[in-house]
Amino acid sequence: MSHITVTISETIQHIQIQRADKMNAFTDEMYQSVATALKNSHKANDIKVNLISGVPGCFTAGNDIADFLTYAKKGAFGSGIIDFLTTLGTLDMPLILAIDGPAIGIGTTMTFHADLIYATPEATFATPFADLGLTPEAASSYLMPKTMGHARAYEMLALGEKYSAEDACRAGFVNKIIPADQLISHSLAIAKKLSKKPESSLLATKQLLKSEREYILTVMEKEVEIFSKQLQSEEAKTAFSSFLNKTK
Repeated sequence: MSHITVTISETIQHIQIQRADKMNAFTDEMYQSVATALKNSHKANDIKVNLISGVPGCFTAGNDIADFLTYAKKGAFGSGIIDFLTTLGTLDMPLILAIDGPAIGIGTTMTFHADLIYATPEATFATPFADLGLTPEAASSYLMPKTMGHARAYEMLALGEKYSAEDACRAGFVNKIIPADQLISHSLAIAKKLSKKPESSLLATKQLLKSEREYILTVMEKEVEIFSKQLQSEEAKTAFSSFLNKTK
């Protein structure tokens, strides 16, 4: 069963994360499905904007911990997550995120690659990498301090502080707080508004705003290298086992 659904309506591709029983935690297969959908949108002449959302009450709990244990044994990430990260870092098409409930790990770090982010009052953001014996990913070690400043980025990436939707707005990585029952309709309305603008202008604007792509991809590669080593550390293995035992 696929936990990623893709709906194309007019010029908007809506990608939904639907694994509610696991709080939308990403498996490698799910990463690959989202990456493929985003890449396919570039090939489709009728798609102008991408929107990613979760289920009501949950965006994503981040990476599936069982998958992390698999990565630790192999000593390398799955190809799906690598493709997803690279796609995020190179995507030209407008990307909107509609976030309700927890946005943990990749749920937070992907916001720094999106163009517009709307969140409900119940949305929360956290990057508990250090608590799991891990390190930043998705170029967050560069993009978060660039957006929020070093102190706030360190607060999230090292201290593991949880941010509310209001905190995220103040920190500059959420555009607007929207009531939960209006989140998707608002995001789709903004996507439609964007889709009516000249495509070449939109693409050029994003390319100019994202002019540091080569450097960002280099940061991603370095993070993956360090992250992969940390995955195999005893600290990480202990943290994962502890987490899995608690969930059981």
